[in-house]
Amino acid sequence: MKIILALILTLILSSCGFESKSEFKKDMGETASEEKMKFPEIKYVSNTESEDDVDFEKVYGKGHMSSKIYLKDALGFLKKFDFAGKKIGVEVLESSYSPSSYTAVLAFKDKDNIVEKEYGPLVTSDNVFSQVNFDLVEAESGPCLIASQVVIDGKETKSAYYIYNKYMSLIDSFHFENSTDDVNVNVYRMSKPVEASENPKPGDLEMAISKRIDKEEEYLKEIFSVYKIESQDVKAEINGRKVLVGLMPATSSDRIIELKLLDKDKNDAILSIK
Repeated sequence: MKIILALILTLILSSCGFESKSEFKKDMGETASEEKMKFPEIKYVSNTESEDDVDFEKVYGKGHMSSKIYLKDALGFLKKFDFAGKKIGVEVLESSYSPSSYTAVLAFKDKDNIVEKEYGPLVTSDNVFSQVNFDLVEAESGPCLIASQVVIDGKETKSAYYIYNKYMSLIDSFHFENSTDDVNVNVYRMSKPVEASENPKPGDLEMAISKRIDKEEEYLKEIFSVYKIESQDVKAEINGRKVLVGLMPATSSDRIIELKLLDKDKNDAILSIK
């Protein structure tokens, strides 16, 4: 009797149809074999669409770069670079301050506005030399951008250096200027006078340039050291002679662009943009 009951119980359990683990997964739409299961590869892709991005060519028109180019062919957007996540465009444009002058411009989006910062001027009716450089530097405080310029305009000589942090906020600047009417140099730091000429002393253009460079060396040595900037002599032809006209950050792989007035002919001003 016990044997008969055991056989009946075995038949009942078999008819219940319990699924194996593999069968259960198959019915649920899962892969039966765990060994063959593959998880998707996770990739972090940067968002190429940025709220700070601007179609600079659409806004300013297309300019051109060359080691020798007429101003009229250079006008407009030249190149775009990334600075600490911010997209910045470099342009050559007519100055908003002086319609007869042309400047190098850095443009970038800030909220809903395009900010334009002018440097130079590169070309005026009287200038005999202008150079504007933009360089990236890595300071202890983080990435910085330095805009430097030297301008010999008629009887005036000027140079300026602007250092920006990653937010494009000005954190330091120097401005040096004098003229043949007074070769004594006026020095400004963050737009505030540091040295001002009290007794005008006339001189020639080369003397004015030399006096200004002396002040550059005096004031820039410390600031260039802080921001780990190597200086480089800038020379130009003045009155038929090749002379030192200023100091600028040395050429490096972190140079964004260099814009320079080479000459003027009957057609137009001739620039070097590289």
